Amino acid sequence: MSRVETVHVPVPSSQRQPTTADRERRLNVASSQSAKSATDVEDYPLEALGDVLGPIAKEIHKCVQCPKGIAGQSILAAAALASQGHYNIEIDGRLSPLSLYCLTSGKRRAKIVCGRNCTISGI
Repeated sequence: MSRVETVHVPVPSSQRQPTTADRERRLNVASSQSAKSATDVEDYPLEALGDVLGPIAKEIHKCVQCPKGIAGQSILAAAALASQGHYNIEIDGRLSPLSLYCLTSGKRRAKIVCGRNCTISGI
């Protein structure tokens, strides 16, 4: 069995715990942002995923014909799942699994037919 490494994340002592008002403010902002239509969403920066994950996300975007945001989030979720068994994170002395929670919502408008061979190399 392989050894699980721990990633230490320093938390500034000046950082305070969020209050109920902070949580409500974040919920209000999140709900107003989710009300935007798909045309209001900025283009997802797939190049920010780096030299390994970025090209794979671009290929998923082309082959599956999904929005760039869905392709990017899918790659991030897969990478997080792959690394979860190898790393833990320590915050304030508490040890937690390295996890990423993702939620994707999208609408399918038409049947997609991909006439080319969509293989992704380098995985």
